[in-house]
Amino acid sequence: MPFIYDEIKPFSGGLAYVGVKKEAASNPIADDESGPVVVVTVGFGSGFDSGFVDKTGNVVVPLGYYDSAGRFTEGFAPVIKDGKRGYIDTTGKLVIPCIYDYTHGYFNEGLTATQKDGLWSVWAIVKTFAATPANQTIAVNGEDISIDSYIIDDAEYFKLRDLAYILSGTEKQFEITWDGANNAISITSGEPYTAVGGEMTSKGAGDKTATPTTSKITLDGKEINLKAYNIEGNNYVKINDMAQALNFYIFLPEQALLFSPAAVTAPADEFEIEVPTVTPDGGKGKIFVYRAVRQNGNWVLDSFYYSDNFFYE
Repeated sequence: MPFIYDEIKPFSGGLAYVGVKKEAASNPIADDESGPVVVVTVGFGSGFDSGFVDKTGNVVVPLGYYDSAGRFTEGFAPVIKDGKRGYIDTTGKLVIPCIYDYTHGYFNEGLTATQKDGLWSVWAIVKTFAATPANQTIAVNGEDISIDSYIIDDAEYFKLRDLAYILSGTEKQFEITWDGANNAISITSGEPYTAVGGEMTSKGAGDKTATPTTSKITLDGKEINLKAYNIEGNNYVKINDMAQALNFYIFLPEQALLFSPAAVTAPADEFEIEVPTVTPDGGKGKIFVYRAVRQNGNWVLDSFYYSDNFFYE
């Protein structure tokens, strides 16, 4: 980094604030924690033409574009232009416009606040993920069903309503009810699923954008911690999580297999799958063994039991 700056602050978020002195500060900036509401405006840059550089010294935000700027936290930095406050991201893009009289300073746990004309607004960071189309063949009670899915953050997710649709009529069927007023998804086990349209339809080609689902999810009236993503208004979940919540079994010998009981093509007349369990403290426990046998050309769950052995990494 060349010796051309009068002020440099430590790197945060991959960028460092830099400044060059100007004759007079048109917008002196200072932290203000004196009133009933703590308002942290922007911490440094007063009296300087402000900018940001990356770790190679390349200028990301040119000097003088903003009157003042603060450090990056959680990927965003407060800036001031013409006496109004906003926020930029680590590419230098203005993501919250400079139209506010005050800001709450730096992002904390994904949140910040801005004030304009005496009214406060709260801003939240919503992280997005690329969702890559995929497809699986799932056997339910011996019937092969082709079902679309998405790969999100290196894991496969299925549309919640598609899973309810293909399980309807089995022992592990479940109903889904949407409460828009309370942003809540209600799952009722043992009830037949009521189709609303759009189930098992093709998702089309190309990646989509997925955002973490913010809806409250309940199972039989109790809130559950079910990781889900929203893609174009539909919620997607991992099939393993649904299996754990609804107590059904999943085998993955040659293809994805969801069953209650199950069928799958395999070369032998019987096979066993060993699955390590998890102890209460999160460690590896005993091995749980599933045993399947061939009946009338189909594979059917015969028994399951704990092995005498323990699983070790």
